[in-house]
Amino acid sequence: MNKITSFLICVCVGLAVTLGVTYLKLIAAQDEINRKEVQLHEMTKQVDEIWREYRGIIKRIQQTPQ
Repeated sequence: MNKITSFLICVCVGLAVTLGVTYLKLIAAQDEINRKEVQLHEMTKQVDEIWREYRGIIKRIQQTPQ
């Protein structure tokens, strides 16, 4: 095996390792995005519930005779 072939094999192995690491980082980032989307959905539900309670309180206050 000559030097050029050895060099090209090393470059290919290095690129394959880099690709694998990048792929694992992508998977981790996608998992984090999914977790954040679930958290955002839960927070949105909580805000909606709080808003409904607030509107109910305001309606009761407005209906109370002064």
